Amino acid sequence: MSKKVILFIVEGLSEQNALYPIISEILDQQSIYFEITYGDITSNYTEQTALNIIDKISEIINSYLSKRNFKVDDLHEVILLTDTDGTFIKSQNIEYHGEDTVIYEDNRILTKNIMAIQMRNTIKSQILNKLFNLESIVIRSVKVPFKTFYMSCNLDHVIHNERNMIGSKLDKANMFADSFDGREEEFIPFLKEFMSHEKHTFLESWEHITKSNHSLLRYSNLWLYFNPYE
Repeated sequence: MSKKVILFIVEGLSEQNALYPIISEILDQQSIYFEITYGDITSNYTEQTALNIIDKISEIINSYLSKRNFKVDDLHEVILLTDTDGTFIKSQNIEYHGEDTVIYEDNRILTKNIMAIQMRNTIKSQILNKLFNLESIVIRSVKVPFKTFYMSCNLDHVIHNERNMIGSKLDKANMFADSFDGREEEFIPFLKEFMSHEKHTFLESWEHITKSNHSLLRYSNLWLYFNPYE
């Protein structure tokens, strides 16, 4: 196999169903694959920290290569797509409510367990700060290009404008992909619109999301990945 494989690491089936059909059309002539982690590895604060997150990502990539019987030289690059989940807000903006469900709003997070969300945010922010500065990852002694992009506050917020979605996420993800069928190139300006008045370099997009309540608002820097295809 020629070196054309682009691996997207995503949290769940919703990301795959919503994005794969669109991205595979935009990146024509490339081999696009999605690896699902079935959970947000950057939010799993009981297991993942900034100290071991690269090991975890390496484990995911190695597992993917083994399952597909690919060589590391087949990889062109690896893209991690993550939610921001209000990670960078101040601790005082995490407030108590009596429901089991965590609720995300423009300026605050409502939760039954304030300490757990505070801990998650502390560790996840450390992880993301490490990852967005990471330009490559060593897999089997080979340096592979790597980048982390975000959906804020989460995928549903970006593609449906529903940050606390209730109902079938998969059905809506499929509908979203179908809505761009035959006009996939419009997905790039769709994403870009959320940050049309912001700075546009990759690192500046991350600097933006770490400020104020931005990690609760509707932003994505994924459009920057597609710049050559605009």
